Amino acid sequence: LRTGNPDLIHPYRFFINDLYDELMSIDREYLEDFDELIVYRGQCLTEPEIRYLQSHVGQLLSLSSFTSTTMDRDLAVLFAGCRENM
Repeated sequence: LRTGNPDLIHPYRFFINDLYDELMSIDREYLEDFDELIVYRGQCLTEPEIRYLQSHVGQLLSLSSFTSTTMDRDLAVLFAGCRENM
């Protein structure tokens, strides 16, 4: 997937499409229970990375790998392992 070569991913297109549809269905069912859902990601960022993200709020964010989140802010902070004075 990370090679950017569409010929390598083409054979998996039906599986990927089915997986996407299933995840969207699960997402819709799960979100019915929430008016607003706030999740946290435990990852240390540099100041320039933070400024970049702040300047692009509301825009599409593309990640080159899977990411995990939690609704527990303290757990995310613990997972990040960041120090206050970074």
